[in-house]
Amino acid sequence: MSDLSTIPDFDDLPPVPGMPQGCAWGIFDRNGRKDTLGTLNLLTPSVVKAAASEIKEGVSVSLKSVAALI
Repeated sequence: MSDLSTIPDFDDLPPVPGMPQGCAWGIFDRNGRKDTLGTLNLLTPSVVKAAASEIKEGVSVSLKSVAALI
């Protein structure tokens, strides 16, 4: 997992040949190994635990349903 201080801001993401500006491919690659999780690397146990403390109602929402409302 990368330290948040090593992740560039959106405007500072390095160009990826053949991809539009803002592509984050390669940001989490380490020691010559390609990463397959991307920003899911940021979901550490402590982050998930902190997020769980935000639950108030226990209601789940389908993101597909939310997208239809937007």
